[in-house]
This record gives sequence, structure tokens and C-alpha cells, in this order.
Amino acid sequence: YWIGKGFVALYRGQPDEARLHWNRIATFDRSQTYSPMSYGFADFAIGLSYLWEGRSSLAEQTLRPALARAEERMDRRNLVACMLAAVLAQSRWERGDDEEPAALLTLRLDVLERQGLPDALMAAYLTMARMAEHDGRQDKAQSLLEALRALGAARELPRLQFAAQCELVRQHAREGRAETSRTLSRQLVGQFEA
Repeated sequence: YWIGKGFVALYRGQPDEARLHWNRIATFDRSQTYSPMSYGFADFAIGLSYLWEGRSSLAEQTLRPALARAEERMDRRNLVACMLAAVLAQSRWERGDDEEPAALLTLRLDVLERQGLPDALMAAYLTMARMAEHDGRQDKAQSLLEALRALGAARELPRLQFAAQCELVRQHAREGRAETSRTLSRQLVGQFEA
């Protein structure tokens, strides 16, 4: 209940209100009331809300201990652990770490593709694409973004498609491919107009 209410608030642009809902779960006795999955989803959501605000250090303060607990109590490839790792990887990348994000995402993408929430998928794919671009592997970066766009189409999740297309525009613009950027931008406007 509180997790759902929190996501409604987050998507309405009210991350502080969202965290109030999720923190209600955090106040319960973790050994008795909710399953580790519930706490993990709440921690994932709190970290995500901080990232939405550009507060990656606060996101990390929530996500790192939550990931350690999830891996200890469930498994490294448990859905919750994978989602926590995806958002933590994005947080670390945004803080300038170009090594830990790859380790955090190793052997987790298939779990996220099958069951992950859209925000976890976007965090993983965008982080991996940015790492590939940073390493001079534009081909790999574009392949990852095209895969994210295809996942969005297959799962009927326009947010995934939109995020992938926006990142493709950004990458082509950074590489000086103005015409490709304009074409992709026009496609965005045409495809996602209300």
C-alpha cells in the first residue's frame, strides 16, 4: 500500500511526499512486520527519489546498506537486489565512479529485463550506455539504447522508449552528428506527442 502511494506521489513530482510514504515501512520492525522484499522495494524507491532530485550522495546512503542487506538475506540475483544495484550503479556513475557501476550491474541485467520496474531498467541501461560511451564504444552504447527502446516497445512502456531515444539524441549531439540528432528529436516529438 505505502509503496504504491509513494510511487504515485513521485510520478506527480512530489519526491518528499513519496519518501514520507516509503519511510513508514522503514519504521516497522524489520524482523517481524514486512518481508525483506517490502523493505527492499521501499529502499529502492527512496534511493530513486533522491536520484530524481539530483542528490546522488543521499541516494547512495540509502542504497548501499539496503543492497548489502538484500544480498545477505535473499540473493545477489534476487529482483530486489538487482533493482537496488541498478540505481546504486547510476548513483555511483553520476558521482564520477567509472569502475564500481560495472561490477554492480554484472550478471543482473537479465533479471531486470524479465521482472524489473521501468526505473530500474532505465537506470541499468542508461548507466551501461554512458559507461560504453565514456570508453569510446559508441557502437555498444547505441546498441544498448536500441535494446532499451525495443524492450519498451515489447513491454508497451513508452517511458523506456522515450528515455532511450533522448539518450540517443544526446549521444549523437555530443559526437557532432547534428542531422542525426535533429532526425531523432523530430521522431521523439512525433512519436510522443499527446
